[in-house]
Amino acid sequence: MDRIFRRPAVTASERKTVLELSHAVSRAVFEIIAGYRSVGQLAFVMEPECVKKLRAQAILQTGGYTLQPEPGTSHGQVRSLHLWPTLSGAYECSVIVAFKHRVRAVALRIEPWHGRWQITNVEMI
Repeated sequence: MDRIFRRPAVTASERKTVLELSHAVSRAVFEIIAGYRSVGQLAFVMEPECVKKLRAQAILQTGGYTLQPEPGTSHGQVRSLHLWPTLSGAYECSVIVAFKHRVRAVALRIEPWHGRWQITNVEMI
């Protein structure tokens, strides 16, 4: 069974790239939901379904977008980031992000796509 379900080898540079992407995208996700950032800024790293999901969530939570964020609230601080490689070569990531008055979590699925990494699923908690 170990020969069949063996995890692919993970290089240090690949892991570092995925960690950096996860860190940046997780903060941006909650800035989008809070209305401080445009969804289009993540369109180059996310599948269209993820972009639609973020846009709908942002409209539900903010009733639209604001141009001027309150001081100290637009940039979240990543408190915890856990990354797991999957058998398919993708990564699953959970991130805890703290803002001025709130702590939120996001789960990401990151898959290789034509020589780069792409977010294929995003869930906000």
